Amino acid sequence: MAKSSENGKAHVFTVYESLVNHKSDPTANYIKQLYPNIKSIVNKYQTNQPDQHPDLLLTLQNEDVVKINLFSIKGNTPIQPKNLGAKSFLTKYFNSEALQKMFNVDFEHELKAFYREIVSQKEQINEYDTTTILRGKVKQYFPKFTDEINPLRRAFLAQIRDIAFYLLKEAYNAKKGLLEETFRILMMTDSINIVSRHNKEGIYKVEQWQTQIDFTKPLHIYKKGNDTVGLRIAEHALTLRFKFESRPFTSIKLATSFEYFPENAKVLNENLQSIEAFEKKIEQHVQTSKKNSSNAIGKCNEAIVYYRLLKANPSLQQVEESAYQEMMTSYSSIVTHDVLLQIVEASIVTKERIEEYLVNKYGEYQLQSIQLVPESYIKDRLDTTDLKIILIANGQYIEEGLSLKAIATKSAKITVKNPGAGQILGPLYFNIGSLVPLLDELKQQFEFRKKNHRQCLEEISAEFGLAVGNAELSKLQMGLEAILGNATKVITMYKQNDCRILEHSKAIGHIAIYQQTPSAIQTTFICNEGELKLSLRVKFSSGQSKGWSSLKFVGEMGI
Repeated sequence: MAKSSENGKAHVFTVYESLVNHKSDPTANYIKQLYPNIKSIVNKYQTNQPDQHPDLLLTLQNEDVVKINLFSIKGNTPIQPKNLGAKSFLTKYFNSEALQKMFNVDFEHELKAFYREIVSQKEQINEYDTTTILRGKVKQYFPKFTDEINPLRRAFLAQIRDIAFYLLKEAYNAKKGLLEETFRILMMTDSINIVSRHNKEGIYKVEQWQTQIDFTKPLHIYKKGNDTVGLRIAEHALTLRFKFESRPFTSIKLATSFEYFPENAKVLNENLQSIEAFEKKIEQHVQTSKKNSSNAIGKCNEAIVYYRLLKANPSLQQVEESAYQEMMTSYSSIVTHDVLLQIVEASIVTKERIEEYLVNKYGEYQLQSIQLVPESYIKDRLDTTDLKIILIANGQYIEEGLSLKAIATKSAKITVKNPGAGQILGPLYFNIGSLVPLLDELKQQFEFRKKNHRQCLEEISAEFGLAVGNAELSKLQMGLEAILGNATKVITMYKQNDCRILEHSKAIGHIAIYQQTPSAIQTTFICNEGELKLSLRVKFSSGQSKGWSSLKFVGEMGI
């Protein structure tokens, strides 16, 4: 048990025993002044489920029942409500076993993937390792968090926060009253909250804490930062922050906090300052690097589209205020100033297309918040979302995910997912076999100089083309959908000041396959009578001078 929990438990017992045995104690004395006619007292540790009960339950002489929560706090530290277990909070406080089961399934999947990524820093992954085995290896390799794995921690916590937000959104849409009741419980509006403030000499002040919440106003759910989800009514908010108990292999907890949600005027002022700072970055931009700029152009486009939406809606809540500024700082130095200005200009059209898309899809809506999605720690994740927009339409919370792409002109191709050659025929994609035996054989022949790079690429492409050529339509649809991703694509043609939106919802129907076309190392798929064209080109991950390196299929989509 953590030291704070031990202190809290001891405080409950001290107050309880002082009340029962009529001993003098500052907190007990305060309670007796409030309720001089106490008939009986039960403390929560006398029940089978302490977490489900108030610290003290008083029955008065007139049979009224009073719930009391006790807080022992050092100095003027803000009151800290209960910390919750990630794998039980939806059952305990949201009264939903169904939501908890859904969360736990996704949580276990994400946790295993997180452990795998950590272990892969030190050894080749064994596909048969269970979560328990992986946790043991994490404990061995990384007994504490380091700079090497902190980005993985950040991405993992963001992912499980988003899972929790999705489930709370679904709960809100299905039964808003459930969240309102939970908010009342966690804000402790149905109990008397007694705060005992202490220093080295002991308790120096006892006071009552309560919130003045107007429950006639609507409840909102929101995201904050990298790892926090919140519930609020007006300015009164409760945040749930996901965190590791201590080290990489320890359990995940939910730290709850009370906070005052900033007033609209304050949000507007902070956003306007942020927009001005971003515009200064554009104005003062200088290219300082001549590296390959294709990825940097895409990242700058993400930041600029975000900026454009924020500028049009300056009262929007930003989930992570600094993300788009940092993305621009990191990548703009690789992009020429002319191209950057072209992206800025084209973002006006992109914003208009996004607004048209939302109106056509939802009719009237209210934008709530905006979020740039961080890089995932899971390679080959089907979700390719770059930007999330949270809105309310017809009384329902909706999270719209968009994949943002930037190409120079309409004739250019969009790079989609690049599957590994060892995985592309497996269950993550087409699920029709494996290229691994061929890859192992070709590696051996290459190392003995029986085949060169080009010959290996052509043979892999031929084998892949043959496999997909004999596959069922359902398998082809599954593979292509995994490669294309499931997010709606917003494609900015920055040299032509234009934008096109491709919705994911359109089913892939008729598929024509052209093996080793347009070159011997490519396979081309033409779907829906030419509406969609996807080329998969096999390539080594490193240049020829590096010898044999891992192989992948580069996906390029024409529009």
